[in-house]
Amino acid sequence: MAEYPSVDNIKNIWDSKEYQEIKELREGAGNEYIFIIEKKIRY
Repeated sequence: MAEYPSVDNIKNIWDSKEYQEIKELREGAGNEYIFIIEKKIRY
C-alpha cells in the first residue's frame, strides 16, 4: 500500500521513463492489482 499526493502524480510516475525501466524487470514476476482510491476531505 502506498499514498500519493494526487491521481495525476501516480499517472506521471507510472508513465515516466524511469518507471518504465523498472516495470520491465517486474513483468512476469507475479500478479499485480492496482487500485486508486481518492479521498475527498471536507472541512
